[in-house]
Amino acid sequence: MENVTVEEIMKSYQVRFLKDKAEGKTLCIQFDISGEGGKAFTLQIQNGTLETIEGLEGNADCVMSATAENYIQLETGVLNPVTAMFTGKVKASNMLKVTEFTSLFRGFVSVKNEGLI
Repeated sequence: MENVTVEEIMKSYQVRFLKDKAEGKTLCIQFDISGEGGKAFTLQIQNGTLETIEGLEGNADCVMSATAENYIQLETGVLNPVTAMFTGKVKASNMLKVTEFTSLFRGFVSVKNEGLI
């Protein structure tokens, strides 16, 4: 996948969200993505709804951090998630919450044709 950006991945969460699986769940995940093209954003899940917030907001259940390059590779399937965590290319403050979070989303799909970018 070429020319994928952190911004595109951030916006794709709305399309990938499995709202039925999120019923009754409350989860706040902060992403601190550094380096060229990086940004900070928060995904707030509350009872089947998803809010994407620019910046680090609220009380995080988990903070994910990575360089933009590593985060893009992780989301697009180039970087294996287990390898990314064990090598420190991607860091998470709470692995149980990461597992819960990832179960609420389909894999990355480009949203360039959805009018979100």
